[in-house]
Amino acid sequence: MKYIEVTFDNNEILPYLLGEIGYEAFIEQDGKLLAYIEEKDFNEEDLKTLGQPYAWRKADYRDWNEAWEQEGFDPIVIGSQMIIHDLIHPVDVSAYKHHIVIDARQAFGTGTHQTTQMMIKQIINTLRGGERVLDCGCGTGILSIVASRIGASQIHAYDIDEWSVENTRHNAKLNAVENIHVCQGDASLLGQEITGGFDILCANINRNVLIADAPSFAGQMRPKARLIVSGFYTEDCSLIREAFAKNGLQAQGTPIESNGWASMIFVKE
Repeated sequence: MKYIEVTFDNNEILPYLLGEIGYEAFIEQDGKLLAYIEEKDFNEEDLKTLGQPYAWRKADYRDWNEAWEQEGFDPIVIGSQMIIHDLIHPVDVSAYKHHIVIDARQAFGTGTHQTTQMMIKQIINTLRGGERVLDCGCGTGILSIVASRIGASQIHAYDIDEWSVENTRHNAKLNAVENIHVCQGDASLLGQEITGGFDILCANINRNVLIADAPSFAGQMRPKARLIVSGFYTEDCSLIREAFAKNGLQAQGTPIESNGWASMIFVKE
């Protein structure tokens, strides 16, 4: 899959506006915002309406996540439960119940972004052990690996990007996790290649994709199953809640928030 990389001067509101027109992922780097969209969905006229200076280029496969591969990332601590680290920085993991190694090879999801950290916290607080888990848009596989560490019995994961599928498999091996099954594709896999019903679904995806895929998610949820979502802004919570309610999914508790981003949990009626 081919992507376009668009570079802006960093602006807190830009990810929200870009998410509205289909941009999928964002990296803050050296005071700049790098935004990514599939080449087939790129429309420069959409960018011009934002009124912000920008530059764009085709993102090469080899440098899709080059900054992470070369520099790694600082260890991420989730309470006293978990530390997530790369292969570059030395860490003392003795104080933590769980530690996870992520080698980000051209895939998003190291754990540094607020949405990923909120998802991890929600998984830690939700899983009790023995659940069958579905990871929708798995990226590096970090959420699948967290679920396995917490005690999920079986995890199925999918991502539309072939390098994300391979990176999930790679990171699963690094962490000696053997109960993750990964497929390449989107939500159309659900009910076809991926079947059987799930107790927990995780989806850290942009708002528009979450809403579009809500019927597919609901169709794979067992009664009382929970769906953990993020990838959207706090002001989008009402839209997410409304779209999911139409598919028999009711919001549980209140959203958690971090720097304008939100995460919610839904339960199937």
